[in-house]
Amino acid sequence: MIWRAGFDGSDGRVLNAPVTRFISEGVALAVADGYVYWLQRNALARVATDGSSQSVLAADVVFGTGMALDGGIIAWSDAHSVYTLPVTGGTPREIAFKPSLTGPVAVSGGWVYWTDQIEIERAHADGTETQMLVNFPTYGGPNSIFATPSSVVWTDSTFQAVLGAVASQ
Repeated sequence: MIWRAGFDGSDGRVLNAPVTRFISEGVALAVADGYVYWLQRNALARVATDGSSQSVLAADVVFGTGMALDGGIIAWSDAHSVYTLPVTGGTPREIAFKPSLTGPVAVSGGWVYWTDQIEIERAHADGTETQMLVNFPTYGGPNSIFATPSSVVWTDSTFQAVLGAVASQ
């Protein structure tokens, strides 16, 4: 369940009803459009920040983990693929498939970023222009990713560091 409360703890209340019998795997807040988005195994859903208007945007989500939201696009990963979907719903689009995808994704400026513990890659939200941005010489790689249209920043537990790179335009 997703709860909402004021910064002082007042007005605490549940915003959503679970859409599947599984636990939530990720959450993203899009204040600009007034919705909270979340992944549960088998579903991607959203609810208005006032608790009204809950809806399932995508069903049959297989073990969704990493999720990010930007500019009307939601991206998430599962154990092998990266998907995108407009925040209004529709049919998810698989934009990448790799046997070792690990979960973290980021979305910025129409680009979707992901990692497979060996590389950080990106593609446009429609799956075109896939680019490898960073290659890791040893096993480890990113635990989380944050992106702007021209750069990507990640945390790396192997080096216990926050690292970054500039993406070519």
